[in-house]
Amino acid sequence: MKADEILTGFRLPTPPAHSGAHYIQLGKRKSAEINVVNVASFLEFDPKTKIILNARIALGSVAAMPTIPAILNAVYDAAGVRLYELPLTPERVYTAIQEYKEKNYIK
Repeated sequence: MKADEILTGFRLPTPPAHSGAHYIQLGKRKSAEINVVNVASFLEFDPKTKIILNARIALGSVAAMPTIPAILNAVYDAAGVRLYELPLTPERVYTAIQEYKEKNYIK
């Protein structure tokens, strides 16, 4: 956009099949009507292999270090597995999902 232009609208693409999103907001600050923290997550899976093809996490109202628990909780909400250590990579999430499935006899 140029300095003298104004945004009048935008288009959002339809999410792909075999994808999902989740949004969490935690509390209100006492001094203002804003959340303490909020997290949005998006995952897209391959329907045949169940492998995560695309993962996105957006954070709001946070500083660098307090985001780590929020990110780990977003992964838990989206994928159903709890991870406690960094780095958080797609490979580690996939491995955790496979280990959970094997431990709980899920195909």
